[in-house]
Amino acid sequence: MAGEKILIVEDEPGMRELLKDILSEHGYNTAVADDGKKGLFLAGEEKPDLILLDVMMPGIDGYQTCEQLKGNEETKEIPIIMLTALDMGKDFEKGLEKGADWYITKPFDKEHLLKRITHLLEKKKNAEYNLSSRERQIMDAVFKLGQASAAEVIVHIPDPPTLDAVRRMIRILEEKKFLRHEVEGPRHIYFPTVEPEKARASAIDHVVKTHFKGSVSQAIAALLETSSDSIAKDELERIVRLIEESRKEGR
Repeated sequence: MAGEKILIVEDEPGMRELLKDILSEHGYNTAVADDGKKGLFLAGEEKPDLILLDVMMPGIDGYQTCEQLKGNEETKEIPIIMLTALDMGKDFEKGLEKGADWYITKPFDKEHLLKRITHLLEKKKNAEYNLSSRERQIMDAVFKLGQASAAEVIVHIPDPPTLDAVRRMIRILEEKKFLRHEVEGPRHIYFPTVEPEKARASAIDHVVKTHFKGSVSQAIAALLETSSDSIAKDELERIVRLIEESRKEGR
């Protein structure tokens, strides 16, 4: 998906430029570092969505850099693909032991690299959408209100915890980039950063997986059976039409 930032940590100039060109061509933003020390600094400053990390570098090598990145609270969730001219086998296992998410040997196949990047970015995004029940309640409240202070959020949470607890969870949601805030006098006002469509899709996916064992048909049946109001004819026709379209598309 275009727009994500990828940090390239590679000491060889030609390889750095090649990787940067490939990523830029496919819509990714890039940051570059020519050694492990600079890579650690930029990972903390730039908060990239993924890191391409060379193994053989002067000073702090790729294994040490990976270990430090995965041991840091601010960078431990960033996916890392290690790049090396070394043979697979023990070196592959060593990279995974240090916390790397994947390992690609040079010279690499461009399409394979791009597919692996896409896979890890999707995996990271899905992990970020795994919210606790309290976090979901907070997000539901902010979406309902459009914008809200912590004191306003707590009013819309069933069996609410303390205000301090809500504030702590809101900070976590800011770190996960679900919320942002603006200061209005003495108050912090929170806004959702997630598009409503994505939030709805995430909520529905959570309900289907948690309460219906992943069965969409069971979820729809329960909705039809328990709906307190009769469903309008045009809505039923739309449901039938969407099912037919999905069947034709093979979904």
